[in-house]
Amino acid sequence: KHLESSSRSNNNKLSINVKVFGGDPSFIGALSVLDLQNPEANGETYNNWASSVKDFPDIINQKLRPLHELVKEVQCAGLKKLHLKRATEEYLAEQHPCHCRPCQNNGQPLLTGTECRCACRPGTSGPACERGAVIGEQPGVIHGSWSCWSSWGACSRGQSSRTRSCNNPSPRGGGHDCTGPQTEQKACEDADVQYLTMMEPQCFGLSVTPPKTCGLPPNLKNGFIENPREFYTVGSTLQYSCIDGFYLVGNAVATCAEKWSTEEMFCKSSTCGNPPINDLVLAMPIAEAYQIGDKVSLSCPAGMVLDSEVSEVMCGSSLRWSPSPDGIYCKPVAPAPPPVTALKCKLWEKPGKHGCVCKMPVQCLPSLQLCSRVGSSHRLLGVCRLGALRCLGGTFMLTRDADCDWPEETFGSCRDCKPGTTCQESLRKCTCQSPSECPEDSAPLCVSSDGEEVTMSECEVGAQRCAGQNLTVIGIDACPQ
Repeated sequence: KHLESSSRSNNNKLSINVKVFGGDPSFIGALSVLDLQNPEANGETYNNWASSVKDFPDIINQKLRPLHELVKEVQCAGLKKLHLKRATEEYLAEQHPCHCRPCQNNGQPLLTGTECRCACRPGTSGPACERGAVIGEQPGVIHGSWSCWSSWGACSRGQSSRTRSCNNPSPRGGGHDCTGPQTEQKACEDADVQYLTMMEPQCFGLSVTPPKTCGLPPNLKNGFIENPREFYTVGSTLQYSCIDGFYLVGNAVATCAEKWSTEEMFCKSSTCGNPPINDLVLAMPIAEAYQIGDKVSLSCPAGMVLDSEVSEVMCGSSLRWSPSPDGIYCKPVAPAPPPVTALKCKLWEKPGKHGCVCKMPVQCLPSLQLCSRVGSSHRLLGVCRLGALRCLGGTFMLTRDADCDWPEETFGSCRDCKPGTTCQESLRKCTCQSPSECPEDSAPLCVSSDGEEVTMSECEVGAQRCAGQNLTVIGIDACPQ
């Protein structure tokens, strides 16, 4: 499944576009809606669909198989399959271009229906490629090509063989020899015919009563039959196994007694699904399934901590996560008390041993986005990152907002809210803040408003931008007096 786009509503439902292959159609529709408050229900929806894929498969990767393998579940299926296999081999042998006369200048013979023609190499032409010379090759060089295979010889020690010769044409003038084997062997079909004579005597006009057989074996959900056969005579047995991620409970053997005799068995999941974590909680590592004993670490985004001492859960033998993570949430980090001799550092600085020092750009928290030119490109960077860049010796120039591509505002969590906005977690959106509610320690910026340079705080600029006012930030410091 691929998450392509999403839209949010106020009832904690998230609509998504998914690409699904196979599965019960009645389960596919439910996959397009996520319940943000009930991850366990999401997992159950997915498991319902996944378990139905076996009964409603879809082709995602084709593999060619011989045509005669399609003959099954009809009268005399075994004999008809053998005849179709022989007929197909005879037809392919008759339609092989080895029956054509060799083309000149190492052209490639082709047989279409009953007509032979030549595919000429570059530099040659004519019905038999007789005109011209092959580009980049010495004249008179003839590469060898195989003759047709001989008929299959008599059966000896359970094997039959056939041969071919490299004389169609023979290599001359320094040409290449034929590639591939000169002799081919295969198991004799006598054993197959004898077996079919016993299993399908009526197909050979024999009056022998065929042995009693069972029909198709019963299916096992999330399981398969080891070494399946076409026929199961009375008294024969077969064994079931489970697919990866499941183990078999019960007796794995089924016995053919005119009707199939089986004891209770089923394939039970041997893995845990994704842990039911709450919004903002991060789980690592991420996997499709977890084996018993696998552990997952829980953490929170920057600026938040877990509200529980539990930071690791494990897939237990009951296939449940222990301890259960559904009661663990992320909460904001309590502000650290200021040091006794607190330094008043700028937004892009931090206290050091002997004063304020530059932050690294990655240490900046979300701040007001400004369009700036760094080097030869225009980029959207926060005030803190721009200040850190300048503090570390870099240069930039603030430009018009229209010079940058501004992404569409989306709400992922409260940490996405920028200065000048407040988080409404229940509504899952950031709302505009009143400028009068801005904190006094918000970083000062120099703003051009109606042709005048005015010092405003980062929060005030963000609040007025959020309200739709057009303000141009011309400096990340207070305006000069």
